[in-house]
Amino acid sequence: MGYYEGTLREAIHLFKFGKRQEMGRHLGRLMVDRFPSEWDPSALDLLFPVPLHPRRLRERGFNQSLILAQILANSLGIKMEARQLVRSRPAAWTGGLSFPIWSYSYWVL
Repeated sequence: MGYYEGTLREAIHLFKFGKRQEMGRHLGRLMVDRFPSEWDPSALDLLFPVPLHPRRLRERGFNQSLILAQILANSLGIKMEARQLVRSRPAAWTGGLSFPIWSYSYWVL
């Protein structure tokens, strides 16, 4: 997708922390457009969005990973299971990290 800086960083922050769910549609389309050409989506069996801890879900009001996973699944024809994983403890805050957004590990939502 790009590096976690500039406009992309602002868009992600608006989506995650600014309660701007509509940004998910744009970010999801960007992910679909940048899906690695060497990957065959039909070779992927299942897509799991990362669940939020219930407290974080209440704070944020939505699960950004679920929104992005739905767009990827629908656009690429991949089955998605949203209720198979459960977050049992809160994750550490990652808002201050600086790293490339695009890496293969990001396709494991």
